[in-house]
Order: sequence, then structure tokens, then C-alpha cells
Amino acid sequence: MGVEGLHQIDLSLTNHERNVRDDILDMVKKNDEFVSHSDHSDISINDVVDHVIYIVKRIGWNHVGLCGDFDGMEKGPFGLENTSKYPYLVKKVSDVTGASENDIAKFMGLNVLCVWKECEKVAKVLKKVCPQPIDINWNERKWVFPKYAKDILNMYSGAKDQENNVYTDTTKP
Repeated sequence: MGVEGLHQIDLSLTNHERNVRDDILDMVKKNDEFVSHSDHSDISINDVVDHVIYIVKRIGWNHVGLCGDFDGMEKGPFGLENTSKYPYLVKKVSDVTGASENDIAKFMGLNVLCVWKECEKVAKVLKKVCPQPIDINWNERKWVFPKYAKDILNMYSGAKDQENNVYTDTTKP
């Protein structure tokens, strides 16, 4: 299991700049990678199911996952507004596809764990080559965050320097 492609769904079903074409999906399978379905607020839970089914039919259960992005979007799809609705999604996907418990487990997170396991292997090798983390601070960089991100700045190197930060209201276009 290789690279995880987050926030990607099939471009042929929904035209969105973060979505992938069929030829990319085919390469995902060839490279033993996977894509995670990203939720967009202009679709419904049924559209999400359609995307999952399309990807599964095209490249298989080993190459699909779910990425809710609930911390980065204003609202989720109709019927899938938050993670409490995931059981409905699982039921719909299972009913339509006849997926096994193992297939659903892959979709719901097992594929992600496989990628992370591979990342840990690479990290062990890199630790031997470069044992000290490199903390790069971009002093001149202007960081733009949604207002709610003020509490999570420790995730971004350089963002702790408050005078370089710009906070925006994500509810306005």
C-alpha cells in the first residue's frame, strides 16, 4: 500500500477541481495506492455512495477510503453532515454493493492504517539518515487561516508568530 490521495473523488461523476480522472484512478490501482472520498456540501449522501461504488467497481476495495474533512469544510453533504451519519453511509454502501465486513473496514479506515504503517517504515529509515528533525521557520510567510484555527497553530511551523497570521471568516466567499 503506497500513497494516500485525500479529498479525491471521481471527476466523471462530479466536476470539482480536487477530483481525479479515470486514468488517474487506474494508476492508483497500478501503484497500489488509494483515494479517499471527500465530502462536498453541494452533494447528498446518495452521491457519496455513487462515488464509492464507481471507484470500487473501477479499482477495488483496497483503493478507496473515506475522508470526511469535517474540520475543513463549512457543511457536509445532505444526509452526511457529520460523522454521526457514517452508519447510514456504511449501510447504504453495504446494501448497494453487498460489501463484506472486511471491505467496509478497508473503506472506513483500514486502508489508511496500511498507508500509515508504510509511512512508519519509511520514517525509521529516514531517522537513520537524518536523525534530527529540521524545523524550518518561514519568517516572511504570511499565514492565512480560518478564524477557528487560532487554537491549532502549533500544527504549522512558523505560524506561531502571530503578527504574520491573517484570519478570515470562512462563512463569506
